[in-house]
Amino acid sequence: MENLNTNSMTIEEFKKHIQEIIAEAQRLCAAKTHEGGAPVNYACIFSQSIGEYQESVGLACRLGVVVQDTKMGPVFHITPIATAAGDLELLKIRRPDPKREEMGDADFTAGDYKVSRKNISVSRDLALSSGPIWK
Repeated sequence: MENLNTNSMTIEEFKKHIQEIIAEAQRLCAAKTHEGGAPVNYACIFSQSIGEYQESVGLACRLGVVVQDTKMGPVFHITPIATAAGDLELLKIRRPDPKREEMGDADFTAGDYKVSRKNISVSRDLALSSGPIWK
């Protein structure tokens, strides 16, 4: 996956970047779980620089509104973006963090949490939560 180009990215390029992050996270989910077709419910862009963070926040503001402002960055409720894992409506833009070299990540809704929990080998790349975070 290519790094986010912070030189005046268009809104369409930004959406494509988000779609790529979700597609890559979906491939990882399919490889590590039996939930390869699970729908996306949340995506996060991990900014690699202050400039990338500022541009990503500016672009995300054009897609929706901030619904939560966290220590690591804002969460936006956005106009749905069609992705390989369904429509995305929640997007977080993380401030730069030297511990997060990835371009981003996505969370998916497991069909049956108890069955999924038994069948998944949880690793650093994959975590499960038992309930909805966003309402």
